[in-house]
Amino acid sequence: SVTVLTSRPPDPSGYGRVIRDAEGRVAGIVEEADTGDAEKKIGEINTGIYCVESDFLFDALDAVRTDNAQREYYLTDIVGEAARRGRTVCAYELTDHREATGINTPEQLDEAHHILRQRLP
Repeated sequence: SVTVLTSRPPDPSGYGRVIRDAEGRVAGIVEEADTGDAEKKIGEINTGIYCVESDFLFDALDAVRTDNAQREYYLTDIVGEAARRGRTVCAYELTDHREATGINTPEQLDEAHHILRQRLP
């Protein structure tokens, strides 16, 4: 039903954390604003890139609520919803965390430019 693209950057702060159950299966995603101390220690982050079966997506969106720290609708809630419903939830982890670097500040934009310049021949 859902596949999430994840990575493990050196500093996961600012990103939603991928929550796994005791068997290592993806159980959900907790956004940074909603993390507790235990979740802040999780190194695997949500990149915000998903593959979702459309029939499940439109049904699951009805279950998304705003009962979170930011009072927002989190698309990430569909991941936990899929797990609760017993649907297949997979994660594909990038081998190079820089492939999904977030750009929210001028400094992060400079870092992304630096990474891309390194790849030029």
